[in-house]
Amino acid sequence: MRVTGLVGALAAPLLLAACMGYDNDRPTPLPGPLPGGSWQQSCRDGQVRNGYLRAQCLTANNTYRPAAARIGTCRSFGNRNGTLFCETDGGGSYRWSGSFETSCRDASTGNNGNLIASCQNAKGVWQRTMITPRQCPSYRAGNRNGQLFCEG
Repeated sequence: MRVTGLVGALAAPLLLAACMGYDNDRPTPLPGPLPGGSWQQSCRDGQVRNGYLRAQCLTANNTYRPAAARIGTCRSFGNRNGTLFCETDGGGSYRWSGSFETSCRDASTGNNGNLIASCQNAKGVWQRTMITPRQCPSYRAGNRNGQLFCEG
């Protein structure tokens, strides 16, 4: 059977979309392996794009929000209130916690345990900052005007 004219022109894109597996206008994940970690239990629509893990992650009030984290040396990610964080990296466990998680992004740890993140200052500008385990043995960090500091 041959479909021609306006009906054929309108039906072709719909047929193509159905064959490609689109589901409720949700993007099809890009090919390639996704990083491991507990994020997969509370996030959906995970994709790796341009060196970032991107997903819709569940928040404490049971809604989903877009989240992204730079993969870098991180091997395993988690979800903390709708924000992706590095659970483990090339050097060991991600141990850092604290209030920095609400105003910093792209947090990761280096092989020496340093916490590195982009934190927002009072003017809304994001800046890279770092704190070491020696500076903060409690591994609890906060953000003070765009700089990481030890909370305890």
